[in-house]
Amino acid sequence: MVLSDAAFYSELRRSARVLTLRLAGRPEAEEIRAEMSASLAAVTADEDHLQGLRDEVVALTAESRYLDGNVDAATMDVSRQILVITSGDRKSPLYLAVFPSAPSEALRPMGSDKQSEYVHAVIRAVAAQPELSGVDVTRLVAAQAALEDGLARRATKRAELRVARAKRDASLAAAILVHNQAALRLQLLYPGEKALVRSFFYEKPSKAEQAEDEAAELGD
Repeated sequence: MVLSDAAFYSELRRSARVLTLRLAGRPEAEEIRAEMSASLAAVTADEDHLQGLRDEVVALTAESRYLDGNVDAATMDVSRQILVITSGDRKSPLYLAVFPSAPSEALRPMGSDKQSEYVHAVIRAVAAQPELSGVDVTRLVAAQAALEDGLARRATKRAELRVARAKRDASLAAAILVHNQAALRLQLLYPGEKALVRSFFYEKPSKAEQAEDEAAELGD
């Protein structure tokens, strides 16, 4: 009947639903039912908000991965333009002035500060070399700006996620307390009726009961 303080939301929801359903139609227990229902509604709203933010973070990570690929492609495009000027010589001082290390290595991991510094250094180095005045870095500048914007939006959403998690944890703890106190209050409300009180709370069904419920669900 009593949930652990570390119970998951799914455990609380299942037992709280059973409790409110079993107490329906019992005027003497209406206050307990109403408090459990309200607590469940509060934590469910917080849980739904938390899950929504988690989905948003996943979506923003996918977007950032795509935008990072655009930066990689744009960087390699700048590399190819310079190689045309240096006749393919990657050891040319002109090429090394822009790419002192191989782009394929420097562009990992995705969206890191190291990668950002590298890309901005490439853009500055191209601008600093008169011989590279014909190299177009417009695409790289735009791609890097888009990636930084995407990463900033993801960081903001992650901060919101941390706040939402704390709020959900608090409402979950409050709901667990209401649930566990309900067990004690019902014991006082129905003294000597342990079986009745126990029936108000979720208990894992037996294999026979599970099979019967599954058969009923399937219409067998």
